[in-house]
Amino acid sequence: PRVEQDGSIVNVSVHGYQKRYDLEKYYTFILKVYRQNQPDPAYLFRSYKEFCELHQKLCLLFPLARLHR
Repeated sequence: PRVEQDGSIVNVSVHGYQKRYDLEKYYTFILKVYRQNQPDPAYLFRSYKEFCELHQKLCLLFPLARLHR
């Protein structure tokens, strides 16, 4: 499993964002991820659309949880 290889996530923060254009304007968020037993952070790039998809999946998986919209 990936968690065993990469290490558990210790902290995630929004490092920044970038405005991009690919036919239309969109924003990409840069996440700074610290993992256990790894001294250097990893940087992930995710679009707002991907965050919306994650939120939708979490709402389906955990319908009783109070997720803000």
